[in-house]
Amino acid sequence: MFGFSLTKILVTILIVVAVWRVFGMVERYRAMAKTADAPKPQLKAMDFHECPRCGDYVAKGVGCPKCKGSA
Repeated sequence: MFGFSLTKILVTILIVVAVWRVFGMVERYRAMAKTADAPKPQLKAMDFHECPRCGDYVAKGVGCPKCKGSA
């Protein structure tokens, strides 16, 4: 009844390996979730002004790409 057989030993080893792999996958998932929850860097606000030639709004200090006007 409590005898050891090759089948019982192999099934026990297979179960231990399967549980080990599941724990490894759970840890990888937790690590990925932790990095995904990391705060994203905030973008800084930019000042825009109206181009005197065409009226488009462009960043301050940058020439207008539409009409090639200067800032």
